[in-house]
Amino acid sequence: YDPKTGTFSGTGSLGTPRVDFSVTLLADGRVLVAGGTNPTIPAPTDASSPQFVSPDAYASAEIYDPSTGRFSPTGSMAFAQSYQGATRLADGRVLLAGGLNGSASPGTAQLYDPSTGKFSATGRMTQDRAYQAATLLPNGRVLIVGGSLVDNGRTTSAELYDPATGKFTQTDPLPANGVAADIMHQTATLLDGRVLIIGGCPGVTYCTEIAANIYDSKTGKFSPTDSMPARHEFTATLLADGRVLIAGGITDFMQVTWPSTEEIYDPASGTFSPIVSLKDPGRMLH
Repeated sequence: YDPKTGTFSGTGSLGTPRVDFSVTLLADGRVLVAGGTNPTIPAPTDASSPQFVSPDAYASAEIYDPSTGRFSPTGSMAFAQSYQGATRLADGRVLLAGGLNGSASPGTAQLYDPSTGKFSATGRMTQDRAYQAATLLPNGRVLIVGGSLVDNGRTTSAELYDPATGKFTQTDPLPANGVAADIMHQTATLLDGRVLIIGGCPGVTYCTEIAANIYDSKTGKFSPTDSMPARHEFTATLLADGRVLIAGGITDFMQVTWPSTEEIYDPASGTFSPIVSLKDPGRMLH
């Protein structure tokens, strides 16, 4: 996509067809595509099931080079992963944590070093979780929020990864204000370094209203902010003026219903407000 012309054009194809993988922009402008699953094998459908695993997860990874428009293989992952959180650290390495990885524990994590093209194992997460949200904080640590505990349903818990020690530690959980960080929530880092956590709901398929929270890395605390209409599988994008655009997604998996509007979050007022909806509604975005 070229923002100067507002047009799309074809580029190189992935070396391995895959879904449910992570995509991470590297410091040099290349893109890391890691893990995922075979698109011909149906994914698990019950996120609360003890058998919520992905035996077909890939351990392969690729690099996309925008200067050539091509994908090329890079080092193999330390272990297979899908639905993992992927976060570029301040030193340029990429943390890939949690997710589903077949027979391996979902609490495992690994690092990718673009200078060597190699993956290596790092500390274990405090909880086995998948579909979590992961965000780089101003202090260099990574906040991991919510998701699905493979053996115990959804969770409001949160933890921090410290690249200096390679360890995960628990931080305060999300407040009990009507939100249970579901498997489809999103985060956005605000201009002042705080993190907005939105989306998801206690129900498996549907909810009508969902609270939102702000995480302050200086205090290590979550605090509630305004509520917004519920949606899953959407995008949350920080705009140049500091507001956050929430677009796309779905509200009900069973009835296949879509949000009627898009939303803007204004951190100055701490409120969400609706805006004109997408011209092509019914999109689940990532």
